[in-house]
Amino acid sequence: RCVGRGPTTVLLVAGWDDAGDHWGGVEPTLEQRARVCSYSRFGTGNSDAPKTAQTFETQAADLHALLEAAGELGPYVVLGHSFGGAEAVTFASEYPNEVAGLVLLDASPLTWPTTVCSVPAYQPACAVMHDPTQDSERLDVFPAFEAARQVTSLGDLPMTVMTAAHRTDPSLPDTQLARLDAAWAEGVERWAALSSTSTTVTVEHTGHHIEIDQPAIVIAEVTKILP
Repeated sequence: RCVGRGPTTVLLVAGWDDAGDHWGGVEPTLEQRARVCSYSRFGTGNSDAPKTAQTFETQAADLHALLEAAGELGPYVVLGHSFGGAEAVTFASEYPNEVAGLVLLDASPLTWPTTVCSVPAYQPACAVMHDPTQDSERLDVFPAFEAARQVTSLGDLPMTVMTAAHRTDPSLPDTQLARLDAAWAEGVERWAALSSTSTTVTVEHTGHHIEIDQPAIVIAEVTKILP
């Protein structure tokens, strides 16, 4: 789905097992000054099921092929939410000449799968992370994040790392949430270190889906990074 017009295309990359249905709070405003494209990865929405296990590298390549086939050419500002953050970083690393900016929206840290598996209440999610056949996207989570760790620099690419101030989960005690907050904060620092011109924005009064809870802030930060 692509709407709007402008010299730059904003790519909206959703999180794990997300068909890209949560952008309604930001798309109508962004399309007033840029082309805006969202999509459903293999295994989500109306897209076909993936034929093999996926990584962020394969997903980035699929997105690039899709854009070429649709005639939606860059330059791109890539906005990646949650697991989509690692895909967005991979896309920027693989196609640097086509990417004009990067926004990570509560992007899952590179160590997040290990962190999730250390929480007893999250063992069902941990099991799926270890077995891509249980996941509609067939994302091979641990190898995917390990490969994303190999991206160590994006140079001086304009980049904004947006993060919710706190992890929220009423099923977890405060001590565990504090530990998750600490792991997330470390991950934010690592993401920000990829670019010499990065900015970190901490958002209060929001859950994981900042684009739903605080869309105006997302719009403002994407607008700042548009060339």
